[in-house]
Amino acid sequence: MSRSIHPRPHDMSGKMIAIVGPSGVGKDSVMSGLCRANKNFLLVQRAITRAPDPLGENHIALDEDEFENAKTAGEFILAWKAHGLSYGIPFASIKLLHHGQNMLINLSRNVLAEANSVFENFVVINLWASKDVLRQRLYSRGREDDKDIEKRIERNVLALPPDLNVHSVNNDHLLDQTINNIIEYLDK
Repeated sequence: MSRSIHPRPHDMSGKMIAIVGPSGVGKDSVMSGLCRANKNFLLVQRAITRAPDPLGENHIALDEDEFENAKTAGEFILAWKAHGLSYGIPFASIKLLHHGQNMLINLSRNVLAEANSVFENFVVINLWASKDVLRQRLYSRGREDDKDIEKRIERNVLALPPDLNVHSVNNDHLLDQTINNIIEYLDK
């Protein structure tokens, strides 16, 4: 369940770009590639109740008490729970939106409608890939067993909320093609 903490701030001239899609679709690779290809993209640093991982997302690691204290203190513009973890977007992480900076964030689909009401210039990039490609990528990660991988693949077809600015992109091919497709769309 998600819960926005504050109404929409004013004067957000930059775009908040949510990258969504199933596990294994390449969200982190696409976000990193966009940042390398265009200096007008920055990653939002999320607060997560998960230990730091040097090979994973550079997030603000909080325990549940720290997270709840930060939420109560009004430090998050948006907070939600997914997959047994708490996630928050700190106001400090998005301050450059007010200066025209475009920002990229990995969001859960269940918080997209709320994010659309919070961020003035909100765009959703919906990444997808074939089941075979997802399966191959998830196996290569080595994080889950066969049964868990198949569960992830079967649940990957989740509908997006209505009334969003969504661009769907197939990420079965070369990363550069995906990056170029997204940049062309966002430059319109």
